[in-house]
Amino acid sequence: MYSNVKNWQDLCDTNVKFLQGLFGETFYHLGPVNSESGEFIDELIELNKKGFYTTNSQPYINEPDNKQISYLEFYCQINFAYKLLPLLLTDNEIFHFILHQIKNLSILTHFH
Repeated sequence: MYSNVKNWQDLCDTNVKFLQGLFGETFYHLGPVNSESGEFIDELIELNKKGFYTTNSQPYINEPDNKQISYLEFYCQINFAYKLLPLLLTDNEIFHFILHQIKNLSILTHFH
C-alpha cells in the first residue's frame, strides 16, 4: 500500500483510495472508514486531492442523548500551513485550540 509512496501527493492519493474503500485500513486507522464519515466522504476526498492529509474527523451531532462537536484532523505541507493558519486564528475558539496543541507539542518535544 505505501511502498509506492514517493512524495506528499502520493501519500494523499493513497489516502483517497482508502476513503474510496479500495484499501481496508491504513497505518493510522486499523479498519475501514467509519460509517459516520459517509455523509462527508466526498469532502474528505477533495481535501486529500488538494494536499490535506486527513486522518480523523467527526460530524456534529446535537441530539438529546448524543452530543458531539465536529472536528477534522489533518496534516499539510508547510506552505499550506502558512496560508491556512492566519485564517484559523481569526476564530477565537480555533485559536485557543491551536494554542493548546502548540503548548502540548512543546511539552512533548522536551521528552524526546
